Amino acid sequence: MCEFDVQFGPPSHGGMRVIVVAGDEEWHENVSDVPCDSIRYLVSSLSRLVQGIRETTVDWSLEPNYAQWIFSRNGNDLDLAIKHSERPDGQLVYCGKVREIVHRFIKALCDLGAEQCWSDENLPNAVWSWPFPKQELIQLRALCATTLKEPAERGE
Repeated sequence: MCEFDVQFGPPSHGGMRVIVVAGDEEWHENVSDVPCDSIRYLVSSLSRLVQGIRETTVDWSLEPNYAQWIFSRNGNDLDLAIKHSERPDGQLVYCGKVREIVHRFIKALCDLGAEQCWSDENLPNAVWSWPFPKQELIQLRALCATTLKEPAERGE
């Protein structure tokens, strides 16, 4: 496993297992699909980070509590801090490169989007309350392909 990794389990009945590994730290929770459309917010937040926004937050419902993923960008560096509403001192902190972190999230989101459950006609009731943000993920991938190139790819 890499120094930074994220995995989304297949959603089922409004819940989903999420794992974030950062060095020797690991955060894992069963997140809920209500009231937050967290997958869509994550894709949107990653897009804004790629475009240069300095900070964005994604809330994950843990019923009845919340976890917050706080992304802070400084140039090519990106910090991810994960905090729990009951333990605001933080559960996980990772500092890495924007390209590295965003690409790991994109891979995990592509894997999640490939899950058979998203093609289920009963999706809103049986699997997850929100449709998978397929178009937004395609746009994020295209944005990354043009924005987050290695120096050699930019001709530097």
